[in-house]
Amino acid sequence: MAIPIQMKPDTSETPERILERLEEAQVKHAKAILSAYALLQELHDSGAIDICRGALGATDTIVTKLSLAANLPESVKVIRNLMLFGKILSTVDPEFLHRLADELSRPKPRKLGLLRAARILIGKDGRRVLAGSAAFVQAFSRALAKG
Repeated sequence: MAIPIQMKPDTSETPERILERLEEAQVKHAKAILSAYALLQELHDSGAIDICRGALGATDTIVTKLSLAANLPESVKVIRNLMLFGKILSTVDPEFLHRLADELSRPKPRKLGLLRAARILIGKDGRRVLAGSAAFVQAFSRALAKG
């Protein structure tokens, strides 16, 4: 069985030593303290402090409403689907997506007629896309067949 760790607060410093250290810190960290005051003022001016205070005061209400919403069947499905999409996306090489984005951002030909589209599909790149699309359709069909 685990033995609890005894917490003994450090009481060796006298109040005088604590005040002395505080005065030293004010001099040593003056720029940081002034910067923190400026940040605090900006948070106050923007109303962010009031929002945080309100959120902390309504924590129980917020947690209750979030837990009720997360317990709905639709929410459970959304969370599961997001996790599965994350699993699928984790298998995609980021370099591939980078190359795809580069290709999609290239200028496109003005017109794409039927013959030009057929040439693209018959070409090496088109066959590669068609094979990938066919594999996706096949996997999708198998998943549907399993129910």
